[in-house]
Amino acid sequence: MKVSVLRMTISLGIGILVLVAVACGSSDSVTTDVVSDPASYDGPIFRESMKELAIRAETRNREFINATIMQIAREVTLTLTIACAESEEKAKTTARFLAKELLRMLKQFGPDEDPPSSVIGTGDFDYQVGVSCADGTSIAEGLKAKDSAEIVW
Repeated sequence: MKVSVLRMTISLGIGILVLVAVACGSSDSVTTDVVSDPASYDGPIFRESMKELAIRAETRNREFINATIMQIAREVTLTLTIACAESEEKAKTTARFLAKELLRMLKQFGPDEDPPSSVIGTGDFDYQVGVSCADGTSIAEGLKAKDSAEIVW
């Protein structure tokens, strides 16, 4: 019971953060590290505040250490660092779960189409995902094309 209330409280807190960010309007500017050539790209941009909200939402998972999100036009790269489990299979399962959750959060907070349900869903961007352990060992890599509903590992 207490765990359910805690999860509900965390979800409510994240929702409030999103509402505040949207209501206040972020003044994040587009920089060249977000889009390679802003002059030639006029599509939707993942603002820094959107990225930070998605990453912050994942910090509730104790295996999650850090993530970076980079956008070049309609291609988005997510790089996650996690605390790997003792078994390689458990680490891969955790890596894929956390990457999927981060991508769902990014789609929810960003300009891409919201995830329709438990699947990530199609959208306007192609995503490349890489997950490594804290020691730098690559544990999972995947791609999600804009017309695909899931990450292909």
